[in-house]
Amino acid sequence: MFPDTIENNITMFNSSLNSQVKSAVVAVNLAQDLAKMPQGLEQQVNLDSENLSGG
Repeated sequence: MFPDTIENNITMFNSSLNSQVKSAVVAVNLAQDLAKMPQGLEQQVNLDSENLSGG
């Protein structure tokens, strides 16, 4: 995890993977958690964030 959006943490800034993000979110069971976040994939992550686990 690094300080940026959830989407960028998934794609690691590789825009060619943007079309696969939703599939990845479902595959790692993150869809329900994202639905609860007001900004969804654009939710900012910081290193001391308590709303996401790196594990």
